[in-house]
Amino acid sequence: MKILTIAVPAYNAEEYLDKCLRSLVLDDVELMAKVQVIVVNDGSKDGTLRIAKEYAAKYPDTFEVIDKANGNYGSCMNAALKAAKGKYFRTLDSDDWFDTKGYGAYLEELEKTDADMLLSERTVFYSLKNKTIFLNFDDDVVVDKDIPISDVDWENTSIRKNIFVSAISYKTSLIRESGLAWSEGVFYTDNEFDYFPTKLVKTIRFMRHNVYIYWVGREGQSVQGGLKYMHSYEVVTMKVLRDFVDNGEKESAIYPYQLYHICQHLIACVYGLGVITGNPNDYPWIAEFDKMVQEHQDLNAYATNMTVLKTVKIVPLYRKHKTLYLFVKRLCGLSRQLKKIV
Repeated sequence: MKILTIAVPAYNAEEYLDKCLRSLVLDDVELMAKVQVIVVNDGSKDGTLRIAKEYAAKYPDTFEVIDKANGNYGSCMNAALKAAKGKYFRTLDSDDWFDTKGYGAYLEELEKTDADMLLSERTVFYSLKNKTIFLNFDDDVVVDKDIPISDVDWENTSIRKNIFVSAISYKTSLIRESGLAWSEGVFYTDNEFDYFPTKLVKTIRFMRHNVYIYWVGREGQSVQGGLKYMHSYEVVTMKVLRDFVDNGEKESAIYPYQLYHICQHLIACVYGLGVITGNPNDYPWIAEFDKMVQEHQDLNAYATNMTVLKTVKIVPLYRKHKTLYLFVKRLCGLSRQLKKIV
């Protein structure tokens, strides 16, 4: 049995796919053979499929290719999960890569764990600034040990900074049992992976291995989309929010994780978009979203205290002072530009 399946969704990734896949090649052939790398070609029109097939031909014990019509990230993940043979499952975007040394150590530790969920350290590379940030766990985090979810301090800043798809792995069987089906044809569905399987998680392992290198700054990244991908925000955020409102269990040990993830990764973004649009009638779903948040005691309490630009509370400003928020945002942007000039 494979110890890990890595799903690599790839669309027109010819420019950077080789670097991504090369980072998964290890000197330890036996260890590498315990991994299943599924490159899902999402109807690419460039040389993506060719590169993927070259790795599958050269390393047939590890790499395999699924060639399908274009359906966006979610359809790739659904296809990969269906074909997954690894005990654990995680993803790697085709424009990102793994730290090979950290990855090798991570694989060795996989053979020592039986936790439902794994959270590793990660790295963010800002190419426009040529700056690398290592997001490591603080010394007070219990690492390299399977622990009950109830023992986790979800207030820990270093843990919160790694609550992202780039740091998360689950048991493949648990994902399937959770019924997760990524939404297809839209962006931001990594938030579905961060949320839905957690409802079944009983144990977790924090792994002091900086594995994933997340590249920020590539032109065309969906993370830079804003209003362009408003439909994707609607599909994903409403799907997650409705499930949490209907099924969230306050007494569950995973509840604080879910609350933090929804507020910081979804709610903050939606309210920001709501302010930018100016007129709530343009996007009625945002008003529906806000109503659901207001009616949920914990979500509303958390959300109304969230800040942007360090001190500005975004939710009250969305609800009452949109013009002021836009003014503050533009003023801060002007201030940053002046600092660069000075």
